[in-house]
Amino acid sequence: MGQTVNYDESKVGTYPLPDPLLLPDGQKISTSQEWEQEGRPKTLKLFSDHVYGRFPGKPDGLRFSVREVNKSALGGLATRKQVTVYFTNAPDAPSMELLLYLPNNTEGTVPAFVGLNFYGNQSINADPGIIITNRWVKNNETYGITNHRATESSRGVQASRWPVEELMKRGYALVTAYYGDLEPDYSSGWQTGIRTTLKTELGIESQEWGAIGAWSWGLSRIMDYIQTETAINASQVSLTGHSRLGKAALWAGANDQRFALVISNESGEGGAALARRNFGETIGTMNQTFPHWYYPVYKTYNQQPQNLPVDQHQLLALIAPRPLYVCSATEDLWSDPKGEFLSAYHAGSVYQLYNQAGVGASQMPPADQPVGATIRYHNRTGQHAITLYDWQQHLAFVQTQFNLVTLKLLTTGSGSVGQTPKQINYIKGASVTLAATPATGYKFTGWSGSATGTTNPLTVTMTGNKTITANFALLSGQKVERFNLINANTNAVIQIMSEGAVLNLATLPTQNLNIQAVTNPAKVGSVRLTLAGPKTRNTLENSAPYALFGDNAGDYFAWVPAVGSYSLTGTPYTAASGGGTAGTPLKINFKVINQATSARYPVEGAPENSNSALLHYYPNPFVHQFSLQVPGSVPEPVTVKLYDTQGREVVTLEKLHPNQVVRVGQGLKPGVYLLRMSTGTQVTSFRLLKER
Repeated sequence: MGQTVNYDESKVGTYPLPDPLLLPDGQKISTSQEWEQEGRPKTLKLFSDHVYGRFPGKPDGLRFSVREVNKSALGGLATRKQVTVYFTNAPDAPSMELLLYLPNNTEGTVPAFVGLNFYGNQSINADPGIIITNRWVKNNETYGITNHRATESSRGVQASRWPVEELMKRGYALVTAYYGDLEPDYSSGWQTGIRTTLKTELGIESQEWGAIGAWSWGLSRIMDYIQTETAINASQVSLTGHSRLGKAALWAGANDQRFALVISNESGEGGAALARRNFGETIGTMNQTFPHWYYPVYKTYNQQPQNLPVDQHQLLALIAPRPLYVCSATEDLWSDPKGEFLSAYHAGSVYQLYNQAGVGASQMPPADQPVGATIRYHNRTGQHAITLYDWQQHLAFVQTQFNLVTLKLLTTGSGSVGQTPKQINYIKGASVTLAATPATGYKFTGWSGSATGTTNPLTVTMTGNKTITANFALLSGQKVERFNLINANTNAVIQIMSEGAVLNLATLPTQNLNIQAVTNPAKVGSVRLTLAGPKTRNTLENSAPYALFGDNAGDYFAWVPAVGSYSLTGTPYTAASGGGTAGTPLKINFKVINQATSARYPVEGAPENSNSALLHYYPNPFVHQFSLQVPGSVPEPVTVKLYDTQGREVVTLEKLHPNQVVRVGQGLKPGVYLLRMSTGTQVTSFRLLKER
């Protein structure tokens, strides 16, 4: 028979509440030790005997199987992990599918949120990699649920209730499972759920507990898995639930103290709301609509809630001294927002035993104004839902209760900041080392914000939330200092190109050339090189060496120049691709000729005859061999190398001493050769010709 639902506060009447500190045998609890030893276990038993039924322990055959890991989920923001929890060792064991998202942009273990979902794991995010549940699901064509089965259309249909990306950015893991994996949510669902399939393993009959108990028990099994997950800090797990799953979260949190923090979002009757308040949903209306949720004994209080030996403020007290957040919504009168607030308020007496403050004020706060300390409460403007606003309050509460602080890093100018360890959330008091690295063409000028000075690297103690800016400024005086003529075969410098230089193709070691711009500093943002003449080129080089005709990691590409007059201009910039500020350019004019000499083949600037003060070589041209002699005036050993026209090294003579004479050239093919002499301080080149 239906009951009339009251939404008139004036008709609520009086309702004496049980004192959480007064036990049924008359014992008065006055210390936290007495509560732990007497008050808590006896209160928990009252809820087991009259409301939720027994809470079984962990099954012996519990095991986990990782089905999938994707380290680049959500566009690289997270690692997605999907795990099957098997409740026995049997091959066809009853199971539950876990979906985990772990933030990528952090090191070490992270705090986590845990909660059950209503429509399957695929409903919480549109991520196409989430495995779609194959279990019974409540029909909802709008959500893509037909014939009690989820379809592709159900992906992300409840994403607004699960801000996965925001959690990842804030450095929190998320672990969820579909509540229907444990027991389908309809009156006979227990026949295919764990209350039937596990009754032998758990040693409990199907009617000794209800669906709320089954869902709660599943949350504890999720916690069993989390304790094996190396990416999650198992001591920083927040248990959350909305509506009926908020009821399950409270009952799981009351039984399983491994959950460090518990959040109830609009859990209403049988959750956070006082049962004795005749407002909105009542024990009777709930048991009539959802007869499978609770222990059958609970139905005996349908018409007489005042006879129930406990009320829901005592359920909240069982969370003590752990942090508790109770949330309501102004338009969700069915869940009795005032009853939820008063329940949170009256749970405070147990928290006071631990010197923990509760919600504080005895009067319900205005909408959207959270109140409280270790017990916190807010009444959000809006309907029955869980919104981003709710999650934002939960995150702020968790940060405070877990003593977590954040570090926000900013930059001015161009550069980057590294942090060690790289985390999003730090325990207050932790040390973090910051290292500022300027971009090419910039210098680090100092820190501002929550840190000052120029120390780099800098160690920061995280005494609170901090915002630190690394400041970078342009280097002054960037310029192109010179141009080097490059042998593209050997990548060696042939000579420095000065204004008016004449390049004789007939006497150079090769015609495969390139030109490098040398800058000060050695690395700048970019260099624009412009060549005008018989061959024109306009190129922008973003990395050293800044080569006119390009290179592959310092391996120069070849340019065979045409004869004629050229001009070359190099302009440095502070940023890549010609961005930022232009520095001092360098412009030179040069000529390319191709004129062979008759007897000797000196390199530009090299000795004109064999009687060089640096090296004697004769005859030139030669037929079979030529002689080398280091003059006595050379004070140190000399290394001599001979290259062919392809830039290949064909002869090497090391540590030639003054006045030593050697014969070279036996077996060489006719042609032009480059003789290069080097001391510890000087390199000089000479041209030789083998005639036949």
